[in-house]
Amino acid sequence: MKKALATIMGLAFAVSAMAQYLIYDYNVSFKRVDAQYTKISYSFDEYDGKRKDYTGYFDSFTTASDKISGYVVIPACYECNGAWAEFGSAVYAVDIPEDYATTFAVANSFMVTEGTEDAYIYLTRNGDRLGKDLTKYGKMIVPADIAEAKGISQEVGLFRGKKILWKLHAAIDAAMFGKGAGVRVLRRESEDCPLLINDTLAGFPTSLKALKQAWLVLTYDVPMLYGEDGLPVKVYPPVNVSFNPLCIEPVYYGFLGYQSLEGAVSNAGFGTVTVATTKGGVSFCGGTAGSSCVAINSISGSTVGYFNYDGFCEKAPLFDICSLDGLNNAPIAGTFTFKLNSNLSKKFGGSYETADDYIIGTKYKGYYLFDVTQLYIAE
Repeated sequence: MKKALATIMGLAFAVSAMAQYLIYDYNVSFKRVDAQYTKISYSFDEYDGKRKDYTGYFDSFTTASDKISGYVVIPACYECNGAWAEFGSAVYAVDIPEDYATTFAVANSFMVTEGTEDAYIYLTRNGDRLGKDLTKYGKMIVPADIAEAKGISQEVGLFRGKKILWKLHAAIDAAMFGKGAGVRVLRRESEDCPLLINDTLAGFPTSLKALKQAWLVLTYDVPMLYGEDGLPVKVYPPVNVSFNPLCIEPVYYGFLGYQSLEGAVSNAGFGTVTVATTKGGVSFCGGTAGSSCVAINSISGSTVGYFNYDGFCEKAPLFDICSLDGLNNAPIAGTFTFKLNSNLSKKFGGSYETADDYIIGTKYKGYYLFDVTQLYIAE
């Protein structure tokens, strides 16, 4: 069975809960390499410019601080059935279904179905400047005949004046734990211990109230940026000079800016869980009064990623420390927060479509939507 969303936000008890969606705020502060376009002089046979046989505009890299912000939308209480009528004492619900152990595993591990029962992440980057640069500089868009010959998008003008909203698939692993939450045993036959035989809830926690902490790993893949014609986005670098490097080529624009291609991001951290109980109104547990759900509340931790890069003549200005051979990849490193937005979850978590419409149509209205779930790539 495919483990699409593992051990995440899904234990419901007391009554079954309708499937809804949780909306989380996601923020990252990180460092990355940053492409620069400057005039460089060098000699053809010596380092450090002792002679200046050539002067031109070249790409080079420095580092830059950046931020990612957005939302993660996750199915909540997915197929949560059967539970405790009272926990923490010897009194349990008498109507626990025979397949409760299986149902519990499904709920707690989020073995979700295909379609909308997935996690989606919506991302914007503070340093995204393609739309602004297209407005500021007049000669960034590659002419149609050259674009056609090179197999790159002719629809780059659609990005002018807009920031990009990336909609991606996300994968999540999480678990909750806490001091005082042990594992219930099936039986004990020791003179020093009370005799417990055939405990219906064997293998489950000894206390739900003690489950106050959690760990979480959130990962997602980022593809290259494509235009609506299914071709990769390339532009001439944003410079106000007559552009004449050794190789006159447009460069890619991707999630991390100029010359970035595809990559992958991983976030890992620790935090807390929350228990929400419906008291007549609608919550992410459903509308049935008295229903309760355990969910990840807030996580903070570290972010790392690895992205591919390109440059003039298909060579990025990254060099191996030992050999000076060219490299085409670089990391990102930083910190992240992942926090339940209870207000948005209650207002817009009734369905995936409602949450999706709010984020795209209201929160990020006016952004250019690059929806990887609907990605078209021309052959």
